[in-house]
Amino acid sequence: MIRYSDLESSGHASVEMGGEQQNVMMPRIEQIVHGNHPRVTLAHWHSHWEINRVAGGNGLYIINGTQYTIQQGDIVLIPPQQLHRVCGTDQLLLEAFHLETPHQMNGWWAEDMSSVIHRIGQTVPHVLYRSMPQCGLLSEVLMDVKQELAQREFGYVSIVQAQYMRLLTLLSRYASRPLSSYTPAPSRGVQTVKEVIRVMEGQLAFPWTLKKLSDLAHLSPSRFSALFQQTVGTSPLDYLIRLRLTYAAQLLTSSNEKIIEIAAESGFRNLSNFNRLFKDHFQMSPSELRDTNEQLEA
Repeated sequence: MIRYSDLESSGHASVEMGGEQQNVMMPRIEQIVHGNHPRVTLAHWHSHWEINRVAGGNGLYIINGTQYTIQQGDIVLIPPQQLHRVCGTDQLLLEAFHLETPHQMNGWWAEDMSSVIHRIGQTVPHVLYRSMPQCGLLSEVLMDVKQELAQREFGYVSIVQAQYMRLLTLLSRYASRPLSSYTPAPSRGVQTVKEVIRVMEGQLAFPWTLKKLSDLAHLSPSRFSALFQQTVGTSPLDYLIRLRLTYAAQLLTSSNEKIIEIAAESGFRNLSNFNRLFKDHFQMSPSELRDTNEQLEA
């Protein structure tokens, strides 16, 4: 199964430097409309860092167990390895910029700038609200990066990298200013929850119970359930169901297995229950999803 802790990060551009073609890491941008997209319904983490620009609507972001209300115009900063999930209305639209950390890009400025990313959530808040002047400046940089990547005119790689450096410089300036109104939120227990999620992902067909999951965390069921709810925004068993349904959807669109076999492989022992939960989650039955996918690929 695809681990949502190992999602694809940035892309590469081939450019000529010193008479030779070299691969240069470039940001990857995607638009996410709130719905049943795995990146929306499942908490996840990854090795790159991410900037979300709220292009429309409003919602709730959960990062390392802290909840943030977001609306159009806000910017969300997510450092590497931090557990995050977004919930919102049908009108919520995010533009997600996936970026490598500076030290991965081998720039001369890398060492000087990379530390600011790890200060997000400490001296720099995870969410920059649209009323803050820093938010407007960063939004301008992101829109310029988006335009350059879309048009790909001569020299766009240099402009994108220069804007990335500007973005990190603006964040570094922000981090150097004391903020009496910002207090970092505690993130105790996040690593425990991440380890339990890893085990869930690797053993979806196992007959998990709340007791068995809490044993993995070496906590009582009630304490583990409260920790998981606070960190992820949903109960452990509800998260497990979403994880299983997402895996089932992957199999339905990538294999020829029978639906009853996919249900069992995903951890559902009752086909009618699987069909009901699947339709509630994806607004279509398993067979309808498979048919729709086949039509799109035809």
